[in-house]
Amino acid sequence: MVKAIIISVIIGLLGSILHFAYEWSGRKKIVALFSAVNESVWEHIKIALVPTIIFCAISPIIYGYGYFFVIFGELHFYFSPQIFVPMAATLLSIIILIPLLFYPILAIMKKHNVVVSIIEFFVAIFLSQVIFTWVLDMPGFPGPSNPFLGFCGGDATGVISSVAPCYTQSTIIASIIIIILVVVSVPLFTLFPPKFFLFRDSRNGKYGLAATESHNHNRKRRRH
Repeated sequence: MVKAIIISVIIGLLGSILHFAYEWSGRKKIVALFSAVNESVWEHIKIALVPTIIFCAISPIIYGYGYFFVIFGELHFYFSPQIFVPMAATLLSIIILIPLLFYPILAIMKKHNVVVSIIEFFVAIFLSQVIFTWVLDMPGFPGPSNPFLGFCGGDATGVISSVAPCYTQSTIIASIIIIILVVVSVPLFTLFPPKFFLFRDSRNGKYGLAATESHNHNRKRRRH
């Protein structure tokens, strides 16, 4: 639990930086692909997803499910493919939890509150890490003491194991597909946002990069 809290704080802080990174960069399009470009719920999901994707990439090392080794003088890295399942679970949970917290609270409060939004953001990230840990600790999941356990029913060499992990090959493949779809959706929905309420800027009702341009134009007009 302590590890989940620490990771949640780091992800939350990185996400908070990404909230402003696009403006700080002078609105460079390359930065827009992984940072918030407007005030839609999706953009807040995105800035939580990006650091969580980075966490997923190094999670086998953090949780002891991967390690480096040398064969014939060449450095190799191995990790149990079982860990793709909690990776997919934590990414999906962020996509679900942020709007699940945001919309009911907004309906109760009747207006947007920055402090409440920040709390919602960090709570969603923490819960996603709890889910990651929970899936990781499910009975039958191959532990760090036996990292070579791969697909259900066998080890990394394909030899049938008497200790079968709880996730089947199809579950692992489905998890990999989910991870790929989430990673691709981050830049894709920035450039081509669906006309859906999750992607609508709360300030001007526009979508994607057009929402930022519209907001900046309106702000300049008010100054004059």
